Amino acid sequence: MLAKVTDGNGNLTGVHRTWLDPATARKAPLDPPRKAMGNLLGHGVRIGTVTDIVATGEGLEKREIDDSVDRMLGRFDLARYANVNPFLLSHGEKRRLSVATALITEPEILILDEPTFGQDQARAHEIINMICELNAEGITIIMITHDLQLIADYADRVALLSQGHLLKLGGTGEILCDTELIERASLRPPPVRRIALALAQEKPEWHAVYRTGQIREITP
Repeated sequence: MLAKVTDGNGNLTGVHRTWLDPATARKAPLDPPRKAMGNLLGHGVRIGTVTDIVATGEGLEKREIDDSVDRMLGRFDLARYANVNPFLLSHGEKRRLSVATALITEPEILILDEPTFGQDQARAHEIINMICELNAEGITIIMITHDLQLIADYADRVALLSQGHLLKLGGTGEILCDTELIERASLRPPPVRRIALALAQEKPEWHAVYRTGQIREITP
């Protein structure tokens, strides 16, 4: 669990914000407001229909919302649930609904909490591919996850947290290849890293491998 923020300040999309009072922080002007931040934090959804949930983009005109809802429902295979109460969805469907809702405002920063949790392999790959596309379009992605292989394969930088404290911030390889640091965080290295460490005992070229894509670069 993270410690509650009680003071400090920072910049979000070029706008100075004071974090002492969350209410004050939310009132800080954004230009434009809809382009600041989207988030997928927690697992709850609000009462209403699936369409109502997706059509909650703050700062959007009704016409823009109407134009975007059908596209988002189709993109996440939720169109057939448009008039269904979201509490009747499966866990995986609720996760897709949350992602669709976060994306409706086309944010510059998207925060995702365990985005692939509860998804089968095909749907997880679909979500990750979508996240990569958004990142390629210029959207900053912040993922909160315990899936270290997901981090290994897709993250550029890692902030490693343990017991509410930041242990280290750095490049993905720098963090995941530090076995002692990973142990301090009570984590296990990702599967590819564990295999690489075992192979490195006889083949030194495996010593720095942690990402799935690196396997193809190793000469047989």
